[in-house]
Amino acid sequence: MSDSGVSMVSLGPIFGLLALLVLLAWGIQWARKRVAPTGSGEGAELRLVNHLAVGPQQRVAVVEVNGPNGSVQLTLGVTAHSINLLHTQALTPPNQPPAP
Repeated sequence: MSDSGVSMVSLGPIFGLLALLVLLAWGIQWARKRVAPTGSGEGAELRLVNHLAVGPQQRVAVVEVNGPNGSVQLTLGVTAHSINLLHTQALTPPNQPPAP
């Protein structure tokens, strides 16, 4: 048996640490995918209200955006290649009556 200076006993902790680091990186990536983004950082929040499939790769989606000027609902046409704005509606706060 030749001795190369490094025994298999001394490699055990190294492989254990490597496996721990790989599992830690995988766990962080898994957790980041499950945490919903909270906005763009500029005070805008985005929420998917509803969506409807109208074709194999075509959807109509209603999205609510809370921005500095109040809440707005956007109706979007979404395909595999583009997103088109179909309709915009400003939302009134619950404590204010709608404008005449």
